[in-house]
Amino acid sequence: MISTPLASLLPPLSAGQIGVVLARAGVGKTSFLVQIGLRSLLAEGYVLHLALGQSLDQVQHYYDTLFAEQARGQEPEESEHQKLTMPERRAILALSNKQLKIPDLQKSLHTFLQHLKWKPSVVLVDGGEWEPDLAPWLALFRASAQTAGCGLWFASLLDKQLGTAIPQQIPAALKEVDQALVLRTGKDGVELLQLGSDPQAAKSLSVLSPATLLPMGSELAPAPGFTLHSGGAEGAEECFGTGAERYGLGERTYSFAGRQTARSRGLVLLSEEELKEGEVSSRYLTATMKRHYRQEEEFRKILQSIWHQVNPAGEVFAVGRIQANGTVKGGTGWAVELAKHLSKPVWVYDLEQNTWLRFQAQTWQAVPPPVISRSLFVGTGTRKLSDAGRKAIDDLFARSFGKKG
Repeated sequence: MISTPLASLLPPLSAGQIGVVLARAGVGKTSFLVQIGLRSLLAEGYVLHLALGQSLDQVQHYYDTLFAEQARGQEPEESEHQKLTMPERRAILALSNKQLKIPDLQKSLHTFLQHLKWKPSVVLVDGGEWEPDLAPWLALFRASAQTAGCGLWFASLLDKQLGTAIPQQIPAALKEVDQALVLRTGKDGVELLQLGSDPQAAKSLSVLSPATLLPMGSELAPAPGFTLHSGGAEGAEECFGTGAERYGLGERTYSFAGRQTARSRGLVLLSEEELKEGEVSSRYLTATMKRHYRQEEEFRKILQSIWHQVNPAGEVFAVGRIQANGTVKGGTGWAVELAKHLSKPVWVYDLEQNTWLRFQAQTWQAVPPPVISRSLFVGTGTRKLSDAGRKAIDDLFARSFGKKG
C-alpha cells in the first residue's frame, strides 16, 4: 500500500482542527503540505490546496514528483490507479496575493460544498503571511474548518532575521492550534520540530530526507504525458474529459468559485486576479466574433477562463458549428478565435458537415481526421453534443492513443 513518510509521524487533523507549519524559505514547507495532501488523497479523501504567490504548475509538479517518489517499489497497478483517481479528489487554487482573507477561504469552501457536492478532508493554505493579531485570525480559520467539517493546515515563512527562533506571537496563539510544527535545516536533513507550551523547547520528531521534502529551489520533474485543458462543462467538454480519464491522460478543468461543472477531475479554481488576466473588452469581442455576447457576470468569467485554457496549450480541438462568417457558434467560438490569434493549430468538428476542418491560410479547410500531438491541448465545444460529435471525440482519442475495449 502506498503511504507518505509523514503518515507515521503525525496523526491526521480531525474536523475543525487546525495545524501550522513554519519554515524559512527553501526548507520545504510546500513539500510538507503536499505530503499532507497526498496522505489524504491516498486514503480516498478530498483535498483543497490554496497556494498563495505560487503558480499552478509549480504546485502540480510537487504532487506529481512526490507521488512518483513514494510509489517506487509498489505494484504498478496500484500506483497507476492512484495516479489516475487522485486528480478527481484534489483542487488547486493558485492566488497571486500573499494574504488569505477569511471571506476568500469561506467562498472557496462554499463552492466545494454546494456546487461540486464533495467535502474536503483537509484544506491546505500555503504561503500566506501572518496577520498582526494572530490568535483571533487563527480562531476564524478554526471556525471555517468546523463549518466545512475538515482539518486545515496553514504554512508560513519564519522571519529571516529570527533564524530558527520562534516568532514571539506564536505562544499566545498556541491555544488556537492543534498541531504547531517547525521545519529547519540540519546537517543530516530537514528536522521536523513540534512546538509545545514552551516554543523555545521544541520537540524533535524526525529528520526528513531529501526524498521526503523537496526544497523550493529543487528542480522538479515535469508532469508526464498528455494533459487536457477544458472548462468541464456538460456536452463536448465532459466527453473530452471522459476520454482523457479513460486513456490515462492528465486533466485540468478551469473554473471559478460559484460555477458548477460536469467534470471535477483536475479542478483548478481561478481567482479574481487570474480571471482578469483573460479579460477582453466587449467592443473587441463584438468586432472579433461579429456578434454580441450576453453581459452576465458568470458568462464574462467563462470567457475569461477560456484564456487560461488556450494560452498554455499547444493545439485546440473543438466540436461545434462553423458559421457563415467563419466564427464558431457560442462560447466555443472564443476559444477558437483565441487559438487563431495565438497562432495555435486549431481543428473544429463541424456538426453541420459532420467532418473535421482546420483553420489554415486564413480559411477553414476540410482535412483528414486529426490526432492529438501536443502534450497540452484544449478540448472544447457545444453543450448540445450530437451522437456524431460524441463519436468524433471518441475516435480522436482512439486514433491518438490506441483503441480501448
